[in-house]
Amino acid sequence: MKKLIAILSLFVFCFSFTASNADEPKELLFQSVPWFSTPEEASQILLDAGFISKAFDSEQIGKDSTTKSRVRKGGSPYTECSIAADPKDKKCPYTYVSDKYPALTGKLEYISVRGLPKTIAKQKIKSLNLYFTPDAENRQLVQCKLVLELRHDTKAIRNALEEAYGKPSAIKNKKYYIWLGANNTIVLYNTQNSKPFVIFATIDGLNLAESYEVEITEPAEPDDTGF
Repeated sequence: MKKLIAILSLFVFCFSFTASNADEPKELLFQSVPWFSTPEEASQILLDAGFISKAFDSEQIGKDSTTKSRVRKGGSPYTECSIAADPKDKKCPYTYVSDKYPALTGKLEYISVRGLPKTIAKQKIKSLNLYFTPDAENRQLVQCKLVLELRHDTKAIRNALEEAYGKPSAIKNKKYYIWLGANNTIVLYNTQNSKPFVIFATIDGLNLAESYEVEITEPAEPDDTGF
């Protein structure tokens, strides 16, 4: 009898352990690229996976035409993230940036990769933007942004995300689908027709980027003139 009880107890323990592990959230990664990877490491993984067709490196970060245009206009070479804190929401304390919710950091450098050879859920991707901490000597990946076509299949993207990560942790304003993962990672799907995208990020990485001391130049006010 004691032996039977011992076997049953072991079975219950093993079942509980398995069920507990199954319920544990996993770290949310984009194309299996580890967070805090260098540009070269991220580039090689994406290239090997066939997700991009041309490699990039640290020297190309922050030097695309969009960044140059912003700097010429008197702005900063850095850009902000798309994740904001939402402290009133205890279940999902993050949201998309807005006037009410400022970005966790505005100190990211990035590279935009276009002409991607692959689709996701049979949807074309306009560009893949990779964001790094603002340290030229030690850039680390902290956010990935997939910019979608304006007229894409919202349901197809949402279904693909749910298949990969389960049901969303929260849906905000009926247009932001948010998944929270292990190690303080997050995925945010913005379904707005004007600028649809999927964001992958590490909250710890965004906070790390914000901790850097960098000089951010405010955009210059344009000269006023009459008619």
